[in-house]
Amino acid sequence: MIVTHNPDSNLERNVRALRPQVGKLIIVDNQSSSAAHSLIARIASACGVEIIWNNQNLGIAAGLNAGIERALSCGQYPWIAMFDQDSLVPSDFVAAIFEAYWGCPLRERVAMIGANYKLAMRELAGEPISGNGSAFREVKTLMNSGSFLKTSVFADCGRFDQSLFMDYVDHDFCLRLRRHGFKLIQAPRAVLVHRLGSPTSHRFLWKRFMVTNYSPGRRYSNARNRLIVYRRYLTSDTFWVLQDIFNWLREIAKMVLVEQDPIKKLISVTRGCWDGIREPLASQDYSPKPLRDDAASKQSRRDSKMGG
Repeated sequence: MIVTHNPDSNLERNVRALRPQVGKLIIVDNQSSSAAHSLIARIASACGVEIIWNNQNLGIAAGLNAGIERALSCGQYPWIAMFDQDSLVPSDFVAAIFEAYWGCPLRERVAMIGANYKLAMRELAGEPISGNGSAFREVKTLMNSGSFLKTSVFADCGRFDQSLFMDYVDHDFCLRLRRHGFKLIQAPRAVLVHRLGSPTSHRFLWKRFMVTNYSPGRRYSNARNRLIVYRRYLTSDTFWVLQDIFNWLREIAKMVLVEQDPIKKLISVTRGCWDGIREPLASQDYSPKPLRDDAASKQSRRDSKMGG
């Protein structure tokens, strides 16, 4: 499935690259504009794609859940693949994904297979995208886009947490899978071309690095959801949480160093941390449900309309 919100013309190229590689393709649209609505409808008609039209921007988690429910209702697909609207797959992407799966000796415990998105993210930093390496590697978390989920795991682990709306939806689900005893693997040869935010490349001393240039609203959402996920999994995945905190501090340092409006973004990060600390964690319900109309969800919807 592909979750969309005001996609550009590259969507058609992405759909045409993906459609021959999967048994069925579903687009879940989160209240795109009328122009984007027409674009999606035209592409779907030309490529034989089913569409789920949401009448409001429900967020990535709710969009994924809607696609999952539709796929599960078919009762014939052992795997569900997830893609962002701006992710481009090569012609052998799905074959490379399952090459990794069949090469894994513990595949009966594998719940999720992900793409080599980390290498693709280094493009702006001047590092080559490479598909070489071992058949698979075990990882703790994966990005949703380019990942394949085994349909049988939803009965045990529920769906994506819609209260997170956008950021850390994937990490939360991955860590939940691990808590249930499942394994996650990455397919090094399945290289997904994908970008986060509006990336720009910079150099400081001898080091070149990339920043996402997320808006203050997106920085708030990211900080809030990080704190929620940290609190949920601190005891079960302590090392992952500590490592992610370290990476986050590096990310904030780069944000302050080169991005615009750093003070405003730092204030947003602080607000997000405070709200993430105050969020109740007890009695989590991961079944599909209408999006809560709370302050965090309203902020996330406003931010997505501004381009996030």
